[in-house]
Amino acid sequence: MRLHVIARPAQAQRPAAPPAANKALGPFAALVDHQYQRYSIAALGSTTALAIETLARVWLLQQLTDSPLMVSLVPALLMLPMLFLSVPGGELADRFNRKTITLVYESFALVTYIGLAYLVVIGRAEPWHVLAVTLLQGIGAALSAPARQTLITDLVQTRQQRGALGLSMTVGNVASILGPAFGGLLIARYGMEHAFIAAAVIAVPALPLYLSLRPVASGPHSMHKGGMVRNLKEGVGYIAGDASLRWLLFACLVMIVTVNSWGALFPAFAEDVLNVGAGGLGVLSTAVGGGALAATILVVVISGRISDKTVEVVSGFLFAAFVLGVALSHSYVLTIVLVALAAFAATAFFQTNMTAVQLHAPEEFRGRVISVRFVAWGLQPAGLLALGGLAEAIGPQPALAIFSIAGAIVFGVLVVVLRPHHVRRLAEMQAAGAGTAARGGPIRVSH
Repeated sequence: MRLHVIARPAQAQRPAAPPAANKALGPFAALVDHQYQRYSIAALGSTTALAIETLARVWLLQQLTDSPLMVSLVPALLMLPMLFLSVPGGELADRFNRKTITLVYESFALVTYIGLAYLVVIGRAEPWHVLAVTLLQGIGAALSAPARQTLITDLVQTRQQRGALGLSMTVGNVASILGPAFGGLLIARYGMEHAFIAAAVIAVPALPLYLSLRPVASGPHSMHKGGMVRNLKEGVGYIAGDASLRWLLFACLVMIVTVNSWGALFPAFAEDVLNVGAGGLGVLSTAVGGGALAATILVVVISGRISDKTVEVVSGFLFAAFVLGVALSHSYVLTIVLVALAAFAATAFFQTNMTAVQLHAPEEFRGRVISVRFVAWGLQPAGLLALGGLAEAIGPQPALAIFSIAGAIVFGVLVVVLRPHHVRRLAEMQAAGAGTAARGGPIRVSH
């Protein structure tokens, strides 16, 4: 293994946190950082609002169309723009102020919530309204996702970055518990319009919190001045030459397109298989959040003790197995348990994958590297639409069973062919960085 120092202009120094406090808190040290605290509260609000809004949209389409294919268009349209726009979004993240990009997107998302809530309240919402608004929000999300993700590492010290990335996913999973539970309760007891209104109201406080952030690093955009096409080629070239990144990105792609399409069939399972209605759909979505939350905490705790490769391979196969169990289950209680276990395995896989990708990339390439990972998410609509169409043809249970088995087979082939590489650990990066800090360069590890 060879270490290369990539020189870059000096940037604002990150203020040092008390070493004793950082050591005592271990992977949770970022929690004492005031910048990260404000970011986490803002992210909790905005992500909870999105979870409520997404649940309300899929249930509204289920009621208006009774079509699994139409329902699957909601997550598909949210993700499809990632395929075409996340790479330009990575260029934006490496070139411009990441906080500003985040603020613009969150403001735009709030406008879409208010607009759709108004249509639902006056009783004029149609399927095309839901799909059009979802597509517009998906476009904004695709362009801003790399900036929103890489903003996290601009807020904390280098040694806190791995923990901060993991904890940010914990925030998202808390939101995935609160949002569906609250949204399902509002729909079941008070009606659809209350869920849409709640999403808009909850999203509002996040804006001033994002505005108050003061990233302690000026970020790579301050030195990123080349042409967009040239910069994009540099980012893709860096990924193509790195075996660890190739494994991480291909593994992520396979799981996204196959097994991770399972959520598109939740409304069909709730109404047609389990007969539990909107309240039951909220419980299933909450089970996803509960399993995911447990996984995010565990992954943060075990970080550095078990190799990223081992966590990804084991959790990938477990994810497929538990989803197969969901497909075969006719018991509501058993399905809840299996959904939670599947979400646990899925989160362990995707959290480890995201953290490894982000920390493996040098800071000046980070936005573009992350953007390529978001391209993989942009391919998820292919899986969502295929699963939705197959469910309409043969039913949701056999369709989900086929997808989970196919995902496990392809993932297994990928493991054998690419032979997962160990990704550099943050500890290695810190140790090497301690000797080269004076030169201000990030450390690149060659295998």
